[in-house]
Amino acid sequence: MRVLAKSSFPGRLLLAGVSLTVSCLALADGRGHSHAHAHGQAAAEVSLQGKVLKVEIHGAMDNFLSFEHEPKTDAQRAQLKALQDHLKDAAWLVVPAAQAQCKVTSLKAESALFDLGKPVAGHADLKVDLVFECANPSALTSLRFTSLDKGRRMKKLMVETVGPSGQKAVTLTQAKPVLELK
Repeated sequence: MRVLAKSSFPGRLLLAGVSLTVSCLALADGRGHSHAHAHGQAAAEVSLQGKVLKVEIHGAMDNFLSFEHEPKTDAQRAQLKALQDHLKDAAWLVVPAAQAQCKVTSLKAESALFDLGKPVAGHADLKVDLVFECANPSALTSLRFTSLDKGRRMKKLMVETVGPSGQKAVTLTQAKPVLELK
């Protein structure tokens, strides 16, 4: 077996290539993600293209429940069921400005905790993908992230937006849960 010398350029190049390949495989396999698992904060991506508004929210399940492991008690199972029921209503997470007349066309919520038949490894996250069709997209001046309301455990939401007005990144809080789009 040949050992690559630390100063060997081809060796370093090979090591970098292997590292990049492993990272890409982890991302493709769903074990890695570009967003850090952090309590008290989550991330959102918002895009508006034509009449289609897309909102993706992702963060630690602890932001939405008081736990992020497999439910161990009847109370935790009930809390998880209640969250799943709430997640069927987009307004529980985000409300577009009324004058834009946006209607939900797709809502998908995913978490390892939702499949109670499979063991949860480590800490669970929540990812929600929302798609709205807006009858009057030029009137979409704001989005209220109700996910920051009602005393939930999420304190900050880092939002990246892209749309007709350009790109920006802002941090929303419980005191300021409204994303101004114009």
